[in-house]
Amino acid sequence: MRIGVVLSVPAFAPLAEAARRAEAGGLDRVWLTETPGRDALIRAVHVAAHTDRIAVGTGIAYAFTRHPIAMASAALEANAASADRITIAIGAGPAPIRSGVGASFDHPADRLAEYIHYVRTAVRADAGFSFEGAYYRSQLPTFTTRTAAVAPPKIYGSGAGKNALRAIAPVADGIALHPLAVYEPYFRSAVVPAITRQDGSRPATVAWCVTSISEHRGQAVQEARTRLAQYLSLPSFAAVLAGSRWESILGDVQAVAVASGWAAAGRLIPEDLVDHLSVTGTPEEAAARLAGLAQRLAAAGVDEIALQIARMSGPPEAVLDDMDQIVGVASSMATSTE
Repeated sequence: MRIGVVLSVPAFAPLAEAARRAEAGGLDRVWLTETPGRDALIRAVHVAAHTDRIAVGTGIAYAFTRHPIAMASAALEANAASADRITIAIGAGPAPIRSGVGASFDHPADRLAEYIHYVRTAVRADAGFSFEGAYYRSQLPTFTTRTAAVAPPKIYGSGAGKNALRAIAPVADGIALHPLAVYEPYFRSAVVPAITRQDGSRPATVAWCVTSISEHRGQAVQEARTRLAQYLSLPSFAAVLAGSRWESILGDVQAVAVASGWAAAGRLIPEDLVDHLSVTGTPEEAAARLAGLAQRLAAAGVDEIALQIARMSGPPEAVLDDMDQIVGVASSMATSTE
């Protein structure tokens, strides 16, 4: 099982050093995120420029902010700049952000699948490029294609909903699962069937997992709760907990998030639910949870766990401390399985 890390942090300053520590600690990949004011592709190229071997990915790059030919062109350039170390994971993005920027992305599952198909086809083009779909049509006989020295980057799709996962599984090189998708009942009943293709195969799969590690368990739980509230406050993710004993809290989480923010909403998330949705606790507790999660996901064919730093604010030094904790826990798991 490969172990990566997701640097979903606001500050740009600690990214390079955090990635260097991930590389020195033997992690397999660094994923970079985006939101308005933050660009995953720029961050990925920056991290690649300050590391030597570790794989780098966008997790995720928004489809709705870029025409697919712009995404394909950027993917080719980023892969050239990183010596073939880039993976581009693309997602439809949260509906509130799409609405906030006034972007239209109707029929998001089908549109995202076609978008990924377009980008994947473009980055593999040898001479010119044309595409005819329901949402995108291009005739580009002079499209500047990749050089022989640069491999086409892998193009992943991302999501949590079964409709989106079912749509993108046949056309993507891989699937980047949203952090809530690791919830075991939902993963087993919805995710696995959705990413299984008609021929029984599955794309390469990486599972995000919210991660918060501290010598003080209370602090770790607090950080994880806030991050999880960011996701559980979105009605589109309600299906993940449907039928569970926690389903009833979602309305209150959503209401409090709107009124008072994610930190306040996070206080409504029970600690046992935090344990089901994340790798959280002291280093010893987190190592045990990670080992159990890796065993469960590997049995289902997942190739990589990407440990997402839960922290949503704080100085650069705090991000580096979080990275050191993740490296320590990942190393301890590797040692225990040798």
